[in-house]
Amino acid sequence: MKLNKLEAYESWNLEKLNILSPSRLYPLELVGVGMPYAESLISYIARLPETHVVTTGILVQNALAPFLKEEDTFQSKNGGIDQIFFHHTKIINGIETGIIKLIHALDSLTLRNDLKFLTMLNWAERIPKLIFLHSVRAWCRIYYENWHRNEQIIYEPLL
Repeated sequence: MKLNKLEAYESWNLEKLNILSPSRLYPLELVGVGMPYAESLISYIARLPETHVVTTGILVQNALAPFLKEEDTFQSKNGGIDQIFFHHTKIINGIETGIIKLIHALDSLTLRNDLKFLTMLNWAERIPKLIFLHSVRAWCRIYYENWHRNEQIIYEPLL
């Protein structure tokens, strides 16, 4: 069989693609950043394990702890991240400069660079330390019910 006609085939682009490496943890969308009811960092951390179908303890131990120095992680003299998670979660949303290590670890794991906006760190120079943090978590049942009814993300606002 003789071919009289040349067929044209599509050309291939052989340039190397710039593919980003995947994040270790799924980078959840932040809720309400820049708005009065922006999500708190502790809320974001609480939503992460749900996305990965693990407990918060497993996520902290297996994902966060390897990114932090041992003295920052478990039972240092000032209390490590394990103590913060179990006894002092209010510190995570506050203006403690030590929490910056945790934010950097989460930024690295999720490939985000905006998690600091889920804390009061931007206000650290203007607000007295810990004066505004409740010793227990405060929440409003009505907000949660409305978010649930409207199929919105349920989270703990920083406010």
